[in-house]
Amino acid sequence: MSASSSRRPDCFSLTPSTMRPHRLLFLLLLLFRRTWAEPEAPSPLPAESQLFQLLQTFLLPSANSTEVAGVAMLADMIIYVLDPDTWNLHICYPWVHQAIAEGDTAKLMSSFKLGERNVIRFMHEMVQQVQAEYPVVFQLRAGCELHPNGTSRAFAKIGEGGRDLVEYEVGRGYWALQQSTLLAKLVGQSLNGMMAVTEMVEHLLYKSCPSHLRALCRHGRADLERQGENGVAPARPHQCIPHAGAKWCPCWAPLGPHSRPVEPPTATVFARMAGPAQLLLVCRITGFYPRPISVAWLRDGHEVPPGPALNTSADLPNANLTYQVYSILTVAPRDGHSYACRVRHRSLGTRSLLIPWENPTVTPTVIIVIVVLVLAVATAIGAAWWWRYRKGAVSGQDPQESLI
Repeated sequence: MSASSSRRPDCFSLTPSTMRPHRLLFLLLLLFRRTWAEPEAPSPLPAESQLFQLLQTFLLPSANSTEVAGVAMLADMIIYVLDPDTWNLHICYPWVHQAIAEGDTAKLMSSFKLGERNVIRFMHEMVQQVQAEYPVVFQLRAGCELHPNGTSRAFAKIGEGGRDLVEYEVGRGYWALQQSTLLAKLVGQSLNGMMAVTEMVEHLLYKSCPSHLRALCRHGRADLERQGENGVAPARPHQCIPHAGAKWCPCWAPLGPHSRPVEPPTATVFARMAGPAQLLLVCRITGFYPRPISVAWLRDGHEVPPGPALNTSADLPNANLTYQVYSILTVAPRDGHSYACRVRHRSLGTRSLLIPWENPTVTPTVIIVIVVLVLAVATAIGAAWWWRYRKGAVSGQDPQESLI
């Protein structure tokens, strides 16, 4: 999550009287019912495969706050940016307005904030039902790809902590589990039980997304061709209205390796229990640019080799065109080792970020040892007093005098 993301404690309310997300989405389903039935005007196919995808990150620091960041990309061009303060969508190229005017995209965008609130409410409900510890980070990736032969591929994935939870299988109308955790099972079961949501997602991925992608390719053909020739996305800085305090306008696409200053990463480490015998150490690195970065875990000063206990997410874009990544190491709660997350990035030069995690199980161990020693000393003093007391009783001497 970028540093510019803001907390929104008032965007939802988890009360028994709150309307459930699937009911609200069912209303949206009825709203777009007529639009879905409208015939789509034929569009020329792209000369090469084109990808449109939505990337969103939801940071849940606590039960009553949420931070959101998101972008939408056509190929390598950022075309929509979610303002983290207002939840408004910034449009980065003028021809995108023409694509929005076609199909049901305009109606969908008018209800975007309502959809965001429903998604956030759903995520908090899932976290609370499995009694997971905050903070929790969810990722959403959805979109479609259009091929020159007219075929298309659609996808939607929901992840947590850098690992996929469920993936939507287009055509089957089913959310397939990507891991066997309690959270993944609950998310999959809940989504598969919402028939209105399934019908809406199926239409968005199978109909709306390819239709919008065709419109984007048609109206943005010149910029797409320019990108193919130069290998970089053309920028439209005059179209951007940066949010307060932004170092980099969120709609500016990269012009080259030296077109913008490097941004150093910030990193935090926290732990979360995954079970009685498993502890997840999470290293969250965010706010860095350019994209290449190296993240490693150190155990007692030595690098942890790749294996099933180590899981590092893909680099995820932030709303200000910096990146974030998560690295998760599974350890035993009381293994007695020290751990640290090491980060290397171009902005740091020859230096490295080293963020230690202090094993809290060491402190109780020390306390136990001290308590045992104190009890041992107290027992020895008590035994000495008792022995002198018995000796004084046998000799007729006052036991108090024998202690002096």
